[in-house]
Amino acid sequence: MHFTQPMETVCYSNHPRARRILIDGGRSPSFEDGTRPVLDSLRDANKAIDLVVVSHIDADHISGIIPLLDGFGQWVAFQHRQTTSSPGERAKLKKPKLPKPPEIKAVWHNSWRNQLGDLVDPAGNLAQAVALRG
Repeated sequence: MHFTQPMETVCYSNHPRARRILIDGGRSPSFEDGTRPVLDSLRDANKAIDLVVVSHIDADHISGIIPLLDGFGQWVAFQHRQTTSSPGERAKLKKPKLPKPPEIKAVWHNSWRNQLGDLVDPAGNLAQAVALRG
């Protein structure tokens, strides 16, 4: 178990035999300085985040998760467009500006079901919504 900077509410487990879980995202600066490098190393090692947990929506819990999920959605949409577009359209595609995160297998939020209904794959549905947004 690793905790980022003091007074922040981000922790993650990265034990070799443990599931990789990100609990809360902290504020954006601490996420970018402390958590983003860990996520980049997971991505580079082709390892997924098994679970992202957002306990509640206070800024010190969710501010880092927002760009993480936004980047996830943008990259899923980009990769979808790469595989479904014509060669001419593919040549015009621009990579998302946000860093590509590792694969995210599941997202839990204490009121996720209340907000968005009973979704089978919240991360996939989020990615679809971003793709439709353009």
